[in-house]
Amino acid sequence: MIPTGGSVVPVALPFGVALLPLQAGPIEFGIVLLMFLLGLFVIYKGFDEYRVSRLIRDTATERVRSVAVGRTELAGRARPADSVFHQPFTDGECLYAMYRVEEYRDSDDSSDWHSVAFDVWVAPFLLADDTGRIRVEPTATAKFEISDENTTEITVPAGRSPPAGVGEFLESVDGVGPDVDERRRYTQEVIPTGSSVYVLGGAEQRDVEEGSNEDRLVVRRDDGSDRFVVSDMAEDELASGLGRRAPLLILFGLVFSTVSLYIMLDMLGVA
Repeated sequence: MIPTGGSVVPVALPFGVALLPLQAGPIEFGIVLLMFLLGLFVIYKGFDEYRVSRLIRDTATERVRSVAVGRTELAGRARPADSVFHQPFTDGECLYAMYRVEEYRDSDDSSDWHSVAFDVWVAPFLLADDTGRIRVEPTATAKFEISDENTTEITVPAGRSPPAGVGEFLESVDGVGPDVDERRRYTQEVIPTGSSVYVLGGAEQRDVEEGSNEDRLVVRRDDGSDRFVVSDMAEDELASGLGRRAPLLILFGLVFSTVSLYIMLDMLGVA
């Protein structure tokens, strides 16, 4: 039988296992199942953050002149390699930018922020220390950890125009103009040109076989760990931040998935 609305139907499992009738419709059960899976995903993210923090602490920082093919951890200044971007909502050039535009919407069911525009810009750059420079080629799938110093969040009340720089940028975003009735939140993260940068990735051989590391090597995703981390924070600050965030994610995921599982069992009549 297929349940409709909130009707009660018998639920049969393989191997002769029988459950009491389902106490909710399939849509409600599906929502709770998604909540349960979301909790498991948050637990996974927590353990993943912990693994990254341990990898950062266990990998020794190298100088550009000493880099060899394989996993490497570097710290220096980010210099342009090919091109740069203008920061979305503020003045200045950057080599990485993430921006998000959200609107606060009220409804009978819920009131929450909804994303209406999002994008990530990434440019190759040169990481320079006192021994040389090396090319770094991150992609949008790299793990970018940006400090509060280079994070901007602007909230504009309903019916108000955004700051001039934000409004000018929104003119270039399809479907998202500066004039809107809802309250909006504008968020950006950037790595400005010339700022301090930390990189954990894998050094690979380029086509050039002779010359300095700048000529012969390029840093991309590390094949061994499948990691590529780029941050404007120092190593200790980055590792500590990830280490603190990991148990919070795990705890939240455990609570969320446990509550969701209990609700599912209750719907099945076995709780």
